[in-house]
Amino acid sequence: MTNIKNSKRIAIVFDDSKRTNLIEWSYFNKDILGKHEIISYEITAELLKGTLNAPITSLVSGAPGDYRELTQMIGKKDIDVLIFFGDPSKIDMRQTGVNDMLALALEQDIVIACNLATADIVIRSLQGSSAPQTRNKKNRVAKSSMTVVQ
Repeated sequence: MTNIKNSKRIAIVFDDSKRTNLIEWSYFNKDILGKHEIISYEITAELLKGTLNAPITSLVSGAPGDYRELTQMIGKKDIDVLIFFGDPSKIDMRQTGVNDMLALALEQDIVIACNLATADIVIRSLQGSSAPQTRNKKNRVAKSSMTVVQ
């Protein structure tokens, strides 16, 4: 059962070209993600439901680059973490949707991860792990040799 007090509302947005990364990443982190409320757009939500075997809040997709519904949730502080994996070759920062969403998330002081390394750090922090973990080239976790001083 999810502890509501410690549960975060995590919005996950993946470009369609990153489906394999989404499946691998979410499966790798399914135990942690399963303890939080996941919000995503339709196609990503369906993939996450299958991978995590958990309910996902599905938002209605608009035109490509239209993140209006998610941006509204960010504005109402209904999102704690935004994981946004766009395709750098497709992202046009002049697109109002992407720009507005990211700018508002920054303004609202929402945690934003835009690549796997940052997403891993954010997700691991939700686990409460004292030792940061990293991935090796075969996508396996290796415990960091860093010592956390408290």
